Amino acid sequence: MKMQKFTPDVAKDDDALIQHLVLQSAARYFSPLRPTLKHVYEGMAMEVSEINTKRAAIGAPALRMPSIKTFSARVKSTNPSPSATSISTNSVSSTHPGKRVVFEQLMQFQVPGLRGVRLTGFVVTDFQSRALLGVAVTTNSRDENAICDALWMSMKDKSSIAASAGSSFPWTERCRPSEMQIDAHFPAVVQFVREKMADLEIDVIVPPDTPLERPRSHWLEQELSGFLRNREPTGTMDDIVADVQSFLVRAACKFNHTAQVVLGGKTPRDEFIESAETNKMRPFVSDDLLTTVLGRQARGVLGEEGLEFLGLVYRSPFLVEARDQNGQYLNFKYNPADMRSIVFERDGLWYLADSAAELPASVSVVELRDVYEELRRGQPALAPELVYNALRDLRAAS
Repeated sequence: MKMQKFTPDVAKDDDALIQHLVLQSAARYFSPLRPTLKHVYEGMAMEVSEINTKRAAIGAPALRMPSIKTFSARVKSTNPSPSATSISTNSVSSTHPGKRVVFEQLMQFQVPGLRGVRLTGFVVTDFQSRALLGVAVTTNSRDENAICDALWMSMKDKSSIAASAGSSFPWTERCRPSEMQIDAHFPAVVQFVREKMADLEIDVIVPPDTPLERPRSHWLEQELSGFLRNREPTGTMDDIVADVQSFLVRAACKFNHTAQVVLGGKTPRDEFIESAETNKMRPFVSDDLLTTVLGRQARGVLGEEGLEFLGLVYRSPFLVEARDQNGQYLNFKYNPADMRSIVFERDGLWYLADSAAELPASVSVVELRDVYEELRRGQPALAPELVYNALRDLRAAS
């Protein structure tokens, strides 16, 4: 690979780019939300990290992140114009709940007790009603499964997810928007979301160089910071991610049921539902299409009985041909809230495979994985019937 030679011109361009990022951070800092300097500094650090990853791939020198002391001095010496601190709503004045949603990425949070481990997340909110529609947490800022989870949740009834997370509030708000607004600071994420939304006929809007106002995400970040600060540093990384995900679901439900001054004292949920009753909403995306576009990706074993995954067996006439063509393993997608079927691709077409035995309605992958791992202790070979029966018993007891 040919390395880019370091020259004074390159250094000058780098300085201009850093100054541009500092100005964007200043616009966030001076916005009506007034996040802390540490908060906006961490946000810029994430952007610089994303840029440096791309630069490393082409042999370009890395950007130098200024120290927090230098950053603070530059930000405080900046006096951005009012237009830089908010987004004009002229182009969306005619919108209504369910027409435009906003996709955002949470800041990174250090996990107490685990040095060097950070959490981030993705959030989808309704632009007009402020209702939170989807949340997903991850340790990887480019986690495609987590991105898809947040997008998928925004278009589905999440009552079972809310109940599993221990929320006392329902979470039914969902839509198939016409437009999705996304922060332009994460190019790889923007491109991935754009490709997925194209399959669902949803336009992606990227406001140029203008930081999004983030009242919902900022509130979630504050709640998450408090949760992590008070959580006992125990459990595996998977346990921590699961705990934080459940917390974010409960927090989202709480926010949607809390009266907001900007909504005239109504809750985001009430505003969303009332608008859905008076404005024409786009038809919801079918479950099968959602799974093929936004389903979680996994790899299963092709056995004599069918596709094996987490102790279950899925069957389809086309799986036999897939085994002859692909060998022992097969990539597929699944709906994380309903494991009764999966979808797999063959010759450019998607096919459905159903569970070999009837499962209780809406068995989630979390329930399935918990049952599977519990049964596997001391049992290397696990008969599918044991998993089916354990799931039925679990659902009957709940």
